[in-house]
Amino acid sequence: MSNRQILTLLLFSFALGLSAQDKKISVISIEKVNTVYRGIMNPIKIAVPGSKSFKAEAYGSLVKIDSLGNYNWNVTSVAGTKGLIRIDAVMSDNSLMHEEKVFEIRVINQLKTTLDLKSYNRSSFELTKDEILKARIDLKIDDFSYNLVKLNVNAFEIFFPNKESLIVYGNRFDTIAANKVEEVSNGEHIRIQAFPEYNIKTESIDITVIDNFKPNPIVAFKNRNVLYRKVDNQLDIAVPGAKSFTASAPGLRANNTQSYSWNVSKIKTNIAYLTFEITTENDSVFSTTEMFYVEDLKPIRATINDRGCDNCIVELEREEVKEAKIGIDWEDTVNTNIQKIFYIKGFLLELPDGNLYRVGEGKFSESAQKMILQFPNGAIFKISEIEFSSHGYIASPKMKFTLVDKYE
Repeated sequence: MSNRQILTLLLFSFALGLSAQDKKISVISIEKVNTVYRGIMNPIKIAVPGSKSFKAEAYGSLVKIDSLGNYNWNVTSVAGTKGLIRIDAVMSDNSLMHEEKVFEIRVINQLKTTLDLKSYNRSSFELTKDEILKARIDLKIDDFSYNLVKLNVNAFEIFFPNKESLIVYGNRFDTIAANKVEEVSNGEHIRIQAFPEYNIKTESIDITVIDNFKPNPIVAFKNRNVLYRKVDNQLDIAVPGAKSFTASAPGLRANNTQSYSWNVSKIKTNIAYLTFEITTENDSVFSTTEMFYVEDLKPIRATINDRGCDNCIVELEREEVKEAKIGIDWEDTVNTNIQKIFYIKGFLLELPDGNLYRVGEGKFSESAQKMILQFPNGAIFKISEIEFSSHGYIASPKMKFTLVDKYE
């Protein structure tokens, strides 16, 4: 099997794979560790490097969705707390290989209904009618090992003080729901419960309708509540309902009114605090803090067309050279989108004859393409000294690639 099937799933980027100590050959990757969940389609990838073909089977419903090794695995019907995937492969030397991979099965719990992220730290809120009607209904999962991409809200139910309830389809208030909310008196309670697209029980959120309330900061993070050293962590900050606010922390820099960059390289502990000073509409001032975890950025590897691995040679079809993109991947990092924050400025290309060529940006120039394509299949090219915007020092990775006519 070609390198196209080697896994680079970082979105979601915690993988089970090969190592120097692991002599097993098949690779099964899920978005984090070896955990799957009942009640949803668990996205996984399966590859067997060096095989002509292979078959994967499992209890439950393991469905292949494309030719790149992407599968969906529904383990709802699997008894017990363990799930098993069996691999039978025909290797390149015609030998047969059989392997089994075991996964822990968990039940999704504590799925919370949220209003624009406001129920993350408490279950009851004081909100104005205007805020309620403008809010988006979302969901938050506690103790979840990986981010579920498509956990959408199909509908939600509103419970009113007069014991009536109303189901609204979608994730925002419609005209009928808005009129019902307008009838609620100040100080009365309403309850909202979201219905996700999967059949999973959700917790409701209780709201007290008020005229005024104490603004609560919202920090929209690209990687949950984890900050990384050596890079500028990008985040958006807002305090809905506040007249004004200031946010401060060591290494925090404002890009504009809502966008911030936070470099925590000088913070030696594993916790950082973001301090707010908030002025309400009636000009009262109060302070509050938000806590975040700080981690070192994990090692990076170079990629070409999102493919790359340590100590291997990536196969690149000749037709791919024109549109090939050089990139970087972070290993075992919570933030699956962190590589999108930065862009490739250039790199050093070493040709099979030993000549070096400096290439700008993250793709091959026309002259570089011509030099690459003049070499035969199997010739080894090297990429090093990759320059990328990191706002800090991160050692540049290296990689090798070779040309082929077509993947097997």
